[in-house]
Amino acid sequence: MDRESLLESAFDLFMKKEYEAAGERFMEILRKDPFDATAKMGMMLYDLTSESEEEALALLDYYMVIKEEGEKAPEEVIMGMIQDTDEAENEINEIFTPHKYRQMFDGISYEDFQAFVKERGSFKKAYEDIRYSTKVIITEKEDLFDFLNNLIAHGYGDHVYNYLEDALKLYHPADSKIEQIVKKLEHK
Repeated sequence: MDRESLLESAFDLFMKKEYEAAGERFMEILRKDPFDATAKMGMMLYDLTSESEEEALALLDYYMVIKEEGEKAPEEVIMGMIQDTDEAENEINEIFTPHKYRQMFDGISYEDFQAFVKERGSFKKAYEDIRYSTKVIITEKEDLFDFLNNLIAHGYGDHVYNYLEDALKLYHPADSKIEQIVKKLEHK
């Protein structure tokens, strides 16, 4: 197969979620030309599927769009986005070097979150660092209300609803502390 046929086949396989076969096509191109930017990008996307299949597919979709729109080097754009994401992840990993903070990417206990607040110097800084990557796992009722009050006090009232949904599965909606939280939210 020629390069164009291999690329077309690789992208078709990728979109069908046949990543191994797509990766083989990209590798075949790279064996012939180790500097082929499109095949390099394809291999980066293939590697990304092991971490985040959705992200890899979204980036491939974006690649197709910007290529169609006439972007001069769409492969470079996508590879740059992947590298930026990797660099950001590495920076986050450096921030959370203690082993117990690495678990933040799946969830962090409230006790560990409180230790992280002390380390960062404020609730707001600590919450900013984790809010998109994890959820605080709270097992004690008093801790839940302390956390929710802190969210409200630091301007994250809209995030309280996510935690309240989970809390309502465990506690009665008429619980006086839940009612207090809801009233605080209404006033914000």
